[in-house]
Amino acid sequence: MASGQAKRVALSSLIHYNELNIIKSEAMKDLHLYLHIPYCQAKCPYCHFFSETPPQATLPLNSYAQYLQQDLIQKKREFSLNNHQVKSIYFGGGTPTLLPIQELSDILFYIQQLWPIAPHCEITVESNPHSLTLIYLKHLLNLGITRLSLGIQTFQPHLQEILQRKADFSKVKELVTLCQEKSVACGLDFIYGLPEQNLDDLRADLQLIQELPLSHLSFYELELHEGTPIKDWKDQQKYNFPEQEQIIEMYQLLYQELKKQGWEHYEISNYAKNKQYSQHNLNFWLGNDYLGAGASAGSRLYAQSVQNNHNLKNPPDKQTFTKAENTIQYLMGRLRLNIGLDFKDFETGLAEQMQKLAGTWPAVDFQENNQEKLILNENGWLKYDYYLNELAQICYDYYGES
Repeated sequence: MASGQAKRVALSSLIHYNELNIIKSEAMKDLHLYLHIPYCQAKCPYCHFFSETPPQATLPLNSYAQYLQQDLIQKKREFSLNNHQVKSIYFGGGTPTLLPIQELSDILFYIQQLWPIAPHCEITVESNPHSLTLIYLKHLLNLGITRLSLGIQTFQPHLQEILQRKADFSKVKELVTLCQEKSVACGLDFIYGLPEQNLDDLRADLQLIQELPLSHLSFYELELHEGTPIKDWKDQQKYNFPEQEQIIEMYQLLYQELKKQGWEHYEISNYAKNKQYSQHNLNFWLGNDYLGAGASAGSRLYAQSVQNNHNLKNPPDKQTFTKAENTIQYLMGRLRLNIGLDFKDFETGLAEQMQKLAGTWPAVDFQENNQEKLILNENGWLKYDYYLNELAQICYDYYGES
């Protein structure tokens, strides 16, 4: 088929993608795809992910779909991913909506050629509300996306200026409302613990959130990574950063106020209404496999970590998890969730050691702590690192690993 014909088929068929390639065979294994789109109009001062600005990009925008196609073909062959159906697709970045809409259409088309699409497949696209237009969003909706995730970080102008971000509330409301009209889930991502941020700033954001028809919220604590401008600002004392006690107060304010608004706190940093969880991210937190494609994308497949390089020309870096590491991967995700972990999922001897230790922990930190389950509550999530490290050490000792 000529490339021009292929593109026309992609656009016409993907409008009703969920009516095509529907496989109901229980023998099929679910495949979750993460597609990294490494383009941004400008690099945010807190971001440590790989991204490039289009004019200087080593991988041109207009041919990125072909790079992804080759990466997916290679990994399907290498990891024998034949008997699979696609359960979720997540376009992350970067800013995926900087790609020409035809490129996104082609990527979805290529995926359909490689695997059947599972019923109710979730397709999520991240975007920056400043650069996303209503026209582009309408094209996305016509392609069949089921979730839109908008990176807000903060609505407060003085904080946006520091972060070199723009998120006009009225425009965000237009985007979110359009999603609601088309029955597409929409979520916003925020960061707390920002330089010069205080509790009143968070309260103002929480007030604005109530005016939007949202299904999902993420509030991530600011992380300071080496090599980022915001880490340098902290080291140079360029701005006033909240102290740890203030960050705890912010976290407590968030979950208390959002609970009043009817949000379910289903993961440390994530909230949902009407059980509209991010299925792609939930799969990750549950410790299941996922396939990453694109520049710098990571995968977890068959107890292996597979990390792509930035240029997609060199082979990916691979690491096979030891028994302890594989178990700790499970712990890392499950302790973040409000369903916690099941001791029956571990070897009997390991589970018994974990249960013995957990029995010494204060009840105030747990929603449930018994011989069957271990579930942290909001108070316990504040000590997530401590509990994870304690359980991780038991894993290393049990399996005789350092």
